[in-house]
Amino acid sequence: MRKEAILAVLCTMVLFAPGVRAGAYGGGSGTAQDPYQIGTVAHWQELTNTPSDWNRHFILAADLDFQGQDVSQVATDPDTSKSGFQGTLFTGVFDGNGHVLRRALLDVPNNDFAGLFGCVGPGCHIRNVLLEDVRVTGRYYVGSLVGACWKGTVTFCHATGAVTGTGTMGGLAGLNDQGEIRSCHAAVEVSGGNSASYVGGLVGANSWGTITESYALGSVTGNQKVGGLVGSNFSGFTIGTVNACHASGTVVGRSYVGGLVGDNTNGIVAFSYTAGAVEGTESVGGVVGRNKSGFTDSTINNCHATGDVSGGIRIGGLCGENDSGAISSSYATGGVTGTDYVGGLCGLGTPGSVISYSHASGAAAGNASVGGLCGSNSGIISQSSAAGPTTGSRSVGGLCGANIGIVSQSSAAGDVTGTADQVGGLCGDHLGTISESHAKGAVTGDDDVGGLIGRNFMGRVIHCYSTGIPAGTSNVGGLCGAKVVDFGYEDTGNLWDTQMSRAAVSAMGTGRTTNAMQTVMTLIAAGWDLAGEVGNGTEEIWRMCADGVDYPRLAWEFSQGGDLYCPDGVGMADLVYLAGRWMAATPEGVGAADATGDGVVDMEDYGLMAENWGRN
Repeated sequence: MRKEAILAVLCTMVLFAPGVRAGAYGGGSGTAQDPYQIGTVAHWQELTNTPSDWNRHFILAADLDFQGQDVSQVATDPDTSKSGFQGTLFTGVFDGNGHVLRRALLDVPNNDFAGLFGCVGPGCHIRNVLLEDVRVTGRYYVGSLVGACWKGTVTFCHATGAVTGTGTMGGLAGLNDQGEIRSCHAAVEVSGGNSASYVGGLVGANSWGTITESYALGSVTGNQKVGGLVGSNFSGFTIGTVNACHASGTVVGRSYVGGLVGDNTNGIVAFSYTAGAVEGTESVGGVVGRNKSGFTDSTINNCHATGDVSGGIRIGGLCGENDSGAISSSYATGGVTGTDYVGGLCGLGTPGSVISYSHASGAAAGNASVGGLCGSNSGIISQSSAAGPTTGSRSVGGLCGANIGIVSQSSAAGDVTGTADQVGGLCGDHLGTISESHAKGAVTGDDDVGGLIGRNFMGRVIHCYSTGIPAGTSNVGGLCGAKVVDFGYEDTGNLWDTQMSRAAVSAMGTGRTTNAMQTVMTLIAAGWDLAGEVGNGTEEIWRMCADGVDYPRLAWEFSQGGDLYCPDGVGMADLVYLAGRWMAATPEGVGAADATGDGVVDMEDYGLMAENWGRN
């Protein structure tokens, strides 16, 4: 009898010891070493009803099938009449352990913070959770797994199903605020309706957070700031980052609509791609709808898009509107259609915007300000190219429909067709500066038609050439159709091929035969900075290794394949050239050795050359 009494006392001590509850879940003590076991729907219900445990550790011990029935949330918002989350945050650890939460239904259309976890906070880590056919309906901050993640972490989680809401909603999480989402994906249909903002295939809004190595496959619909992966990526005290991600679902919205990110403000989008079709009304892009810099630079780096993009104004194969942002080492291959400001890569580049080492190869079609690369450029375009056909009405160009900014070391190869005026092989209407650039496509228009520029309105054109055939009704020229000479106008060292273009006259430039155009001395006499000569500069912008073989090409067009110096091909001459420019960091010092385009000659350039060693 005494032994039984002692045993009863010991059991009571264990059950009521700090951190231990009688009959808690399927076992465990809630520590990292001994997490609470969630093995049944009843255990899940117990978790949702016990806020005092929401800072503890949990592990899913079995698949749970909710059978399409209403499910309770962890960390729900108890007072929907007030803005902001009013309840207890989940700050613990939930390890799905590779198990599935299946057929859960959460239908709370008048509630914010709707998700299996309504709102999670600092210290939270949700990992290894698989959601299958989960359907969530809420108001704001809606996601299949998490309504809002504030300084929490979500890793290796995956979801299928559907999410519906009014705004700030995503296939996995509605909001990621200063948190981390890594190695996750969603194949969720996300529907925001005609008035919803911040709608994404994975995350609705990424505010100062990071999203890496994740992807989304579902279709996404909304109104403003709608993206295949993230509706809006923006920064505050820390940089909002989307890195190594992709999306392939169809995206439909009105403004700031992107295949990956709808609106990227002060954020970074890097090493990511998209494959789905994107449709909207304004500021629509294959990867990003709008790329906007404010108190810090907003960048798109090493990204690409292959899907078609369609809409109204500011429509681009990669980015609809580049608002003082930077696009580098990126490309687009899909077809682009719109009305005004339509480009194979970017619809509109505002003052302060930069496009470098980028290219587009898809067809671009619209009305006014249509370009193979950029519809209208007021910023800087350098070392970039376009190869697709371009069609429009007026201000239509193989690279830029209209240029008010700077274009340097760039090219266009596609045919250009306009039904009205200002149609050019490189730029339709030009008011800025174009240097060291070329075009070779056929150009057809009505008035002001040129192989390189349709109309030069007091702009500068330096060391450029064209070979394409221009055709039109009036003001048709081999290099330029028409010009307005005043203020900063300049015509220096420009050439066109009179034989290939079948044009004997031009408003600008000097006509030369095909043989002369393919002769080194012709270019040196015109003041061009060629590889191997020093009298016209040491940047070695142009390259032509032998007479009578081809037209001059820009040195970077060779360098990006590791071919840094004459003769053509990658070999010892290139290695010697690289060694001679090693660690140079100025345009004059770098020359053609900067194969990667980062402004310095280093191991990355050596590596690229080594990868292409022996290539002819």
